[in-house]
Amino acid sequence: MTSAHGGHIGEASMKRIMREFFWWPNMSTDVVQFVKNCKTCAVLARKNPPLPLSNRVLPEGPWEIVQIDFLSIPVTGAGTLLVVVDTYSRYLTLVEMNQTDANSTNKALCQVFQTWGCPVIMQSDNGPPFQSSTFVTFWESKGVKVRKSIPLCPQTNGAVERQNQGIIKAVAAAKFEGENWREALQRYVHNHNTIVYHSRLGVTPFELLVGWKYRGTFSSLWSDSGSNELDRIDIRERDGEAKLMSKDYADSVRGAKDSNFGIGDIVLMSQHKKSKLDPSFSSERYTVVAREGAKVVLVSGGGIQFSRNVQDVRKAPLIANNFESDTDRSYNSMEELHPTIENNTTGQPENIDNTNNSVTEPVSGSNSEARVLRKRSNIKKPTRFDDKFIYTVYR
Repeated sequence: MTSAHGGHIGEASMKRIMREFFWWPNMSTDVVQFVKNCKTCAVLARKNPPLPLSNRVLPEGPWEIVQIDFLSIPVTGAGTLLVVVDTYSRYLTLVEMNQTDANSTNKALCQVFQTWGCPVIMQSDNGPPFQSSTFVTFWESKGVKVRKSIPLCPQTNGAVERQNQGIIKAVAAAKFEGENWREALQRYVHNHNTIVYHSRLGVTPFELLVGWKYRGTFSSLWSDSGSNELDRIDIRERDGEAKLMSKDYADSVRGAKDSNFGIGDIVLMSQHKKSKLDPSFSSERYTVVAREGAKVVLVSGGGIQFSRNVQDVRKAPLIANNFESDTDRSYNSMEELHPTIENNTTGQPENIDNTNNSVTEPVSGSNSEARVLRKRSNIKKPTRFDDKFIYTVYR
């Protein structure tokens, strides 16, 4: 199998090579296991497919859960904007930052929360100011729960990451047209909050936040602004239905699959590739100590703990001794298939008659229902090997 795996070819190609010249019971399974236990293939493999999307439930009301993030744009003064998004209404707030340390961030957020009050939960990524004890302690003392997204997984902080695209486009448009970027950005935020309707819900972020339409644009329509009362139950139902449709489409396009990682599994963790020739995964082994949805918590041999998305880990190949013990079943199956070969003491290969080339596969009564991979009562040698000799290898 080592020769057939030359060049680290994949499972399908290796099976085709092996079937051209060899056969033994469960050979296909042995090839799959051999490729999975190749250390080189493991560290150079692509990442796992993503998990099926898990829809974020709409909060009970506005300004309960907010997501925050820093957005760096070189042309914007100091180059950094603090972005705050309410996950219920998608109401957007921007603050230009001269410094991004914990104290400056706390001061900027206090200015934002003076208008609508403190949220119940504040979620951020794992940037330096958000990880500091100064930041966490300050907001927990005010009763705000601080949550962190999964490291290296911006999708878990998706509400604010999605808004970054529109902000960048607004600044780029201002630069292209020669406008003042601050005025252009202020106009974009105002229009986003008060005029632009949410594509799924049919209401503006301002209306979702306060409960009535914004009065300040198109004054001729003010008389009709209060005729329709906002139905928050209907909003929640429409949001859930739209998210379910988006989930089905995204899962089919991305090829999403459930992951079977569990506590105690030995895995490899992905690493940043500096060049195309760098391996995708590190060779160091980690142990899974916790699993919550798409988040897995890993511990290295030195006791260092990491949090990653399941896409960023893959099962480590077995150690050589363990793999050899797993392949013993193939040789046992061969002995069960042709037990008379053991009695051949002449050292010459024994020809097997075609009439005896299949034997009922032993299946115990207690496990017969569990083995449902493929129903078959016997193992048959391929007909092209009828005039060949069968050897039993002893180690």
